[in-house]
Amino acid sequence: MFSTEPNISGNWYTQKEGETNLNFINTGSSVNIDPGALLSSTGNYDVIFEVVNPDVPGCVIKKSKRITYSPLPDFEILDPIGSSGCNVADGTLRVRALTAIDYIFVEETIFYTFTGSRRNL
Repeated sequence: MFSTEPNISGNWYTQKEGETNLNFINTGSSVNIDPGALLSSTGNYDVIFEVVNPDVPGCVIKKSKRITYSPLPDFEILDPIGSSGCNVADGTLRVRALTAIDYIFVEETIFYTFTGSRRNL
């Protein structure tokens, strides 16, 4: 979400790095960039806010912010090996990144046993 401070209405555009054409999004004081709908492909973009100064004819004020639209991370699981028994945490899971991935975070699974004690996997 991009917005102006103070609340000023103007035109919002995107421009892909290396291209000359501006793609109009809407007019207002804020804009939400939906990459799937508004950006043509992955890469660097400028989100541009443009307003005409009503006090000075022909004076256009333009501000921009650079963003990077990256593909969704994609991966595959290779040859999972199950644990040797119930509640035994000795299985393995290998993951191969199919796109650039900075890191993989696997949340710990928390479950409760019949006695009500808490265990972390």
